[in-house]
Formats: sequence, C-alpha cells, structure tokens
Amino acid sequence: MRIVNRTEFLKLPENTVFSKYKPCSFDGLRIKGETNGNDFTYQNIVSAIAESATDQFVDIILKKDNTGENMPMDFNCMGRDGLYEEDQLFAVWDDDDVNGLIGRLVSCTDFMRTASGLITMHMGEFEETT
Repeated sequence: MRIVNRTEFLKLPENTVFSKYKPCSFDGLRIKGETNGNDFTYQNIVSAIAESATDQFVDIILKKDNTGENMPMDFNCMGRDGLYEEDQLFAVWDDDDVNGLIGRLVSCTDFMRTASGLITMHMGEFEETT
C-alpha cells in the first residue's frame, strides 16, 4: 500500500483499490471508477447494499436491521465522489495487497462451508447442530 495525493490518484486507472486517508486513519474500502476532470467515481465495498439509491439507503438499512433479514450486496454500483478536496490523500492498494485480501476472504468462505455441517448461524451467533 502506498499513500498518494489527489493529483496522483486521479491519474490511476479504474479498478484501483483504495481508501481515503488522513494521517493514521483509513476511511472504508473502495474501488476507483473513471476520472472525470477533477472528480471520480468509486464503488464503496463496505456499504455496497443492492438497490439502495442514496434516498433509499437509510430506509433499507433500518428495515433490515430491525428484522434480521439478509441485505444483498451489489459490488458493481459506482457513485460519484464530488467532494473536490484538493488536500485529500489516498491509501492505494497494490496487487499483493488485493491478492492477500482475496485469499483471506476465500479462507472465510471455506471455513463456513466446512463448518456448515457442524454449526449453523442463528441470529448472528454460532449454534451447534446435532
């Protein structure tokens, strides 16, 4: 991972994985879309809730939060940054960082598949099955 300024960031290609950065603080995980002049689009990975336009996001979250229902994710939905913060810094992930994250995520799904015959998930807690 490396830290770049806004000018350098806007030159980076689409599909660059990054976080907005302030010294010692990272803001979410995102994927860069296209650069449009002094602006850019991005996909927010952490809150990529499917079918959640800005005006619907809070309603969807509150409804699902109260019911415990699954919130489908959409990892191909770009939004515009539109903040034009000239002094914004970005933590840019390299290929090794991205591949390391992919490997770690795969290990999580492997664990859940292996454990599914022995353990079920019930309202956010593990419960042994017989």
